Amino acid sequence: MCSMSVAIGGGKGGTGKSLIAVQLGILIAELGLRVVLVDADLNGANLHTFFGLEDPQYSLGHVLSGEQEARDVVLPTGVKDLGLIAGVYQDLRDLSDASQAERFSVSLGALDADITLWDVGSGAGAWQTRLFDQADVGILVSSPSFQGMERDYFFLRRLCLWKMQGSLTSAPPSQGWLPMPWLTALRAQDPPRAHTLRRALRKKPVYCLVNGISQIADSHIEREIAPVIRRFFGLRTVPLGSLEYDERLSMTSASRRPFVFEFPDSRWVQQMRGVTEHLLGLLSADDDPSLPPDSQPPNSSG
Repeated sequence: MCSMSVAIGGGKGGTGKSLIAVQLGILIAELGLRVVLVDADLNGANLHTFFGLEDPQYSLGHVLSGEQEARDVVLPTGVKDLGLIAGVYQDLRDLSDASQAERFSVSLGALDADITLWDVGSGAGAWQTRLFDQADVGILVSSPSFQGMERDYFFLRRLCLWKMQGSLTSAPPSQGWLPMPWLTALRAQDPPRAHTLRRALRKKPVYCLVNGISQIADSHIEREIAPVIRRFFGLRTVPLGSLEYDERLSMTSASRRPFVFEFPDSRWVQQMRGVTEHLLGLLSADDDPSLPPDSQPPNSSG
């Protein structure tokens, strides 16, 4: 498998994106791959606290400003084959414009790693959605709630605009716009352009992961979300799995120790292992993740 970047994002805060990024990084590294976690969360960069690290001297902000090379700010985490480029809130807020996204991906492309995991944080801003689009693969972390799905709608809509930006000749309607109904209407007027925009939407996959399942009836919600996203947004989506609610997850920040080390035998960690293996299977099946194989996730909540 060639070196790949995986972005972790979503529209709603509090769905566990940072938590998942840390545990995913650890579990991938334990399987013998070289991993670098990158904290690009504008709203609260804190991945270093999961490893008990104090505020670092150098962070992602220094890389984006050109003061440091990415390879020179990678911190040891205490986990073999897992490094961390920390984010510092103030530094990142000063570099939050969309033009920095290109410098971000170029800077990290030189890292000596099999996989770089980007925690891009929550929200539908230019920074979050642009980074999500620039990664080889994006993982959309959702929650089984109406509010979560509503925020993901805005995130996905902005993501689609980034994907189609180079081929758009005019801006779509700002209110109530959905890509696929709009492209259906455009196809009747300009089939070649509609085809080009459709291909742009499907170029890279979006993997769907639901965190915080509390009812058996919700255990396969990620399999229901994926086809809905395909139908209305036209994105190539793959269900990645679902994770049950565990009240102990909230203790992770206070203990400053990764959840997979604190509760290795918990159902949540076992489900996370299944998600990790499924993700790596998808990535290794083809070195070009823009064309993922048809695959079903493990029954991670069963």
